[in-house]
Amino acid sequence: MITLFYLTSGYATEKYEPPDGRVLHGLGQYIPQYYADAENWQYVTEYQVTVGHIPVIYSAYAMLDPESAEMDTTNFHNIANNHGQPYLLNIGVALQSAQAWLSGSVSIPASTILNGSWDNRIKNLAQQIKNLDKPTYLRPGFEFGTGNSGAHSDPSLTPAQFIAIWKHIYNIFQKEKVTNIAWVWNTVNPWMFNYMEWYPGDKYVDWWGINFFTSEQITLSDPFIKNASLHEKPVMICESSPIHNNGATNSNNWNLWYAPFFSKIASYPNIKAFIYISDPWDRKGWWEDWADSRINSYSTNSIIRRNYKLEMDKSKYIHMEEYQKNPSIIPDVKKSSNTNLTSIVPLLLE
Repeated sequence: MITLFYLTSGYATEKYEPPDGRVLHGLGQYIPQYYADAENWQYVTEYQVTVGHIPVIYSAYAMLDPESAEMDTTNFHNIANNHGQPYLLNIGVALQSAQAWLSGSVSIPASTILNGSWDNRIKNLAQQIKNLDKPTYLRPGFEFGTGNSGAHSDPSLTPAQFIAIWKHIYNIFQKEKVTNIAWVWNTVNPWMFNYMEWYPGDKYVDWWGINFFTSEQITLSDPFIKNASLHEKPVMICESSPIHNNGATNSNNWNLWYAPFFSKIASYPNIKAFIYISDPWDRKGWWEDWADSRINSYSTNSIIRRNYKLEMDKSKYIHMEEYQKNPSIIPDVKKSSNTNLTSIVPLLLE
C-alpha cells in the first residue's frame, strides 16, 4: 500500500476565493458581436431553468483599442444588474487592435499599448468595474502564449512585452483605486510553451486560469494546476465547452468530455471556479466547425442534461441563491498562508 500526497489549497489566500471544498458556478458568454441581446439572454434563461440553479459568475469581454469604441457595446452594469440576478462578472480583456479582431488576427500592438495610447480606454474600463461595486474577475490577454492556438497567441509578442502590458494595465487600475477586482492569469494549452516565462509574478496575479474545450486539454492540464497550488493560487476554468463530436447533443460526450471535466474539478481542491459556455458555437459565420454546447430542455442530449443537473445539485457548488444569502462566502481580503502537505487516500497496489 502507498499513500498519495498533494498540496491542498488549504490557504484561501486570494481575493474572491471561496472556502476549501467549494466551487463557484459560472456561465458564459456575453458577446454582442456574435448574438443579439435577446438571443443571448434566451440561452442564459434556458440554461438556468434546465440546470435548476443560477450561476454566480457570468462572463463577458472588453476591448481596449480606442477604435473599438463603437463596436464594443457591452454594458457591464446592465449585464450585472438588469437581468434578474446580480451576476459577478468575469471579463476577458482583448489586447488586439479593432482591425485585427475583425479580421480574426491575433496581432497585438504592444508598443502602442505601452506608450499610453490606449490609457483612456483602460481608465474607462477601470471606472466601469469600480462602479459595479461588486467582486469582478479580470483576464487581460486571455489565452496568452505562443504556438498554443490561443486568442492572444501572437507569435511576434514576447513574454516580456506581455508582462509589461499586464503590469501597465494593473498599475492604471491601482491609480484609479479599483479595489473590487481579482486578476486572473488565463491561458490555454500550457503544455505547448513555457508559460512561466509569461508570468507577471504572484504580486500581480490573484488566480490562475485555464480553458477546456477538448478532452486532451482536460487530460494534459495537471502540471499547470499543480503549479498553481505551489504558488498558492486558486484555479479558475475560465472557458469550457465540448466543441467536438457534436457537443452537448451526443450522449457519448458525457464520458468523453463532461465526466473527465467534473472529475478534474473533484481531483484538485485548488480549482475554485468554473465557467461553462452554453452557446451554439456552430452558428454560421463564427466557429462553424465547433459544436453546439447549449444545456437546455430541447437540443441537449437527455443523458447529458440529466447528469449535468445532478452534478450541479452537489453541495460543493456555490450558486447564486447561496451567494445572495451569504455574500461573505466570496471574501474580498487575502488570508495568511497555511499550506500543508496532506495525505489524501491510501492506494492499494496489487
